[in-house]
This record gives sequence, C-alpha cells and structure tokens, in this order.
Amino acid sequence: GTEQQQWDAAVKIISSSENDALILSAFSNIQHTESIRNRLESIFEDRDSELKIHMCVGEPNRINETDYIDRTERFARELGRNVSLTATPSHAKFVISDTGMFWIGSCNLLSASPGSWNSEVGVLVNDPIGALELLDLVTPWFGGEEKKVIKRMIMTLSTQKRDKGQKRD
Repeated sequence: GTEQQQWDAAVKIISSSENDALILSAFSNIQHTESIRNRLESIFEDRDSELKIHMCVGEPNRINETDYIDRTERFARELGRNVSLTATPSHAKFVISDTGMFWIGSCNLLSASPGSWNSEVGVLVNDPIGALELLDLVTPWFGGEEKKVIKRMIMTLSTQKRDKGQKRD
C-alpha cells in the first residue's frame, strides 16, 4: 500500500501498546517532522495510560556519510522527541508493541512523505511469539536505552505467553 497505509498500520500497533512501542526506520527526514509529529500525537489523544514510543534510525549510509549524527539530532529536535541511532548501521524497518503486534515493511516511517503514492510492502502481525523472535533477532543492533526497552518488552511478552499457557522454545 501507500506510505499512509503503512503509517496506519504503525499507528494501530503503537496504539495497542500497554507501555512501550519501538519504531525502527532506516532514515529520517526533517522535511516530514510535522506530519510524523501529528501522527504520533493522534495516538495519545485517546489514551489515559502512559505510553513510551522509542524511535531509532539505522542510517545505513553513516559509514559513507559523516553527517548522519547531526542529521538525526536535527530531526529529533524538530520532532520534539528522542530519536536515537542503532548501535550498528541498519536498513531494517519495523514497529513493535509490548502486546505482540508488529509490522515489518519497506516503508521508512521516519522519512515517509505524507501524501506519497509510492507502493510499499508491509506485513501486520499479531503474534507474541513472533514478536519475541523478532526482538531476540534485533537486540544486538541496539545499545543503551533501547536495549533496556527491548529487555522490558521481552519480559512483558514472555509473561503474556505464560498467562496464555504457551511455552517458549
């Protein structure tokens, strides 16, 4: 679908979160911060509980482009939210919630142009076991605060699985 449809899936996942949601985009784009800010703020309009949205950028070209840190910091300032870099360069894109919903796709959500009609692919999944497997796979890509968030999400998802009588291999 379009970039808007991919963002619709991301909003659905983030809205499903109890406490934490993690967004990974390969790139950020300061030109689209207003639309991204509006999308994120719409999630908080109907929520009473605390929700933390953790945003990371992989910036896979950071080895060849020395301004990636400045670019991400400018994006975060303009967005008015913390946006960090992955520990290693990454071209992956996903959104995952602590309830087991996740999206994996081709759309760079943090640089997506509002109104773009580019065709993007995305898969929306509601599966705590799959979410745990995804988090296990990507944990080494992250550092600092995000690694703590991922560990917290893994604990939450593991508890949900136990509550449902499922075993984790």
